[in-house]
Amino acid sequence: QGRPMKSVLGLALIALLGGCGEPDYPRDWPAPDTGLLGDMKGECPDLTGTYDRVGSELSWLLSADPDFEKSTPHWFEHSATLTQAEDGSWLRIDFKLNEIGLPAYRDHLLEHNNESNGASVDFDLWLEAGKHFVCERGWLYSTRFAQDKRVHTWQRKSLQMNKDKAGGLIAGATINKDLYLSVWAESQGFYLGSWDDTRWYQWPARDPSGDALLQDLQNVTVHRYDWINHGRSTPVRFTSFYIEPICVRFFYGSYPVKVMGPMIRRGRDDPRPAEQACPEGWGRFDVGEVFRRELQLPEIVQETHRIEWVPMSEFGGEVNVIEIEDVRELPLMPERG
Repeated sequence: QGRPMKSVLGLALIALLGGCGEPDYPRDWPAPDTGLLGDMKGECPDLTGTYDRVGSELSWLLSADPDFEKSTPHWFEHSATLTQAEDGSWLRIDFKLNEIGLPAYRDHLLEHNNESNGASVDFDLWLEAGKHFVCERGWLYSTRFAQDKRVHTWQRKSLQMNKDKAGGLIAGATINKDLYLSVWAESQGFYLGSWDDTRWYQWPARDPSGDALLQDLQNVTVHRYDWINHGRSTPVRFTSFYIEPICVRFFYGSYPVKVMGPMIRRGRDDPRPAEQACPEGWGRFDVGEVFRRELQLPEIVQETHRIEWVPMSEFGGEVNVIEIEDVRELPLMPERG
């Protein structure tokens, strides 16, 4: 019976030492949580939680994109919620705009007359053990990060993830780099060899007080464009800036007009649960999604148009109503920047 105890003590010693010698780990950061008290999901560290100040780097670190640190255009600050299977067999990351990213995203979409229909800014990333990651020595290692050959004098070697002892999420990306001594700026110079360099990333645990502020920042907008077609009508734009899905329907006078959000496309082996749909006659809209209608001027058609909408989680309760008697009284779309 002494052998299992020896094995446990050996693993414990490895775990205790594992967080102390991580290459290039910043000395002023909280230590990695790989010790005896580190929580585990099967053989994997427990990464569950919601983290803040998330840029595009967390998404591309876990992808197979060979262009390391290639920023995502027009990425706005997000939070990321990580959930895991109890046995560590899968990991899900839900990216959502936070209270800094949402107003910046809204200003950008309206100023540039953009929309996210079909390419939602909020998304999730599913990873499976053995296929996308393995767990060793108290760390989760990506199996998609490493490269077989160099790209632009760099070769990605390994990516490891864990929590730190302050509850934040950390990741270390190890890259092998070529070093050259250049005499002139235009020349590549003399090859001096290569070395491993580990860059560390940190995302703090999200402060729950930000959720109330984010809730207050959510809204929908209705704008008109600055032209009148044939002297009779003006196009209008409805945009959802709710983080959660909303259900929308539109009445042209007393006549209901069906509105549809973007088509949801799913692969046969998609592991995600099916997305909830709105009831018949309502369209589902996620953050940044738009519908447009052309409304006639009141001297042409003397009817009040109506937009009804409700957050999906509150369906069956009070419905929000936007009545439009004169389309010209709606705020103008911002001028393009």
